[in-house]
Amino acid sequence: MTAIAQIIGVGYVIFAGLVASTVWGEWKGIIAAIDAKDENAFIRLKDQRLSPHIKLLIMVLSGVWLFPIFFLLSYKVVAIGVFATFAITLILVIYWEVINDLDDYFTGVWNIDIKKLPKEWREKYFGQ
Repeated sequence: MTAIAQIIGVGYVIFAGLVASTVWGEWKGIIAAIDAKDENAFIRLKDQRLSPHIKLLIMVLSGVWLFPIFFLLSYKVVAIGVFATFAITLILVIYWEVINDLDDYFTGVWNIDIKKLPKEWREKYFGQ
């Protein structure tokens, strides 16, 4: 059973890395577009988001990965199993919260201040 958990874990880590890389690349792209005052790149990137299907897949894989860790692996001490599951769940929640925050450029903790955009962009795209 540990081999199954390891295979699921490696697949999950690869998928999570690809998603993080994609979102981070788009984040850097929109920041570069704003710095370069490249309106075409800004228009192309400002409304891009992760597909809802990818987000659903992330949630399903998170559950599928946690299930074998806690239930299929035999911990000699149940408290260690509970702690391991809690710790991994906490890490996954924080990780995907950061991904969701980076995925929406204008809201959340890490965001682009609309007031720092050129005035014509604010008026044209945000009505401000």
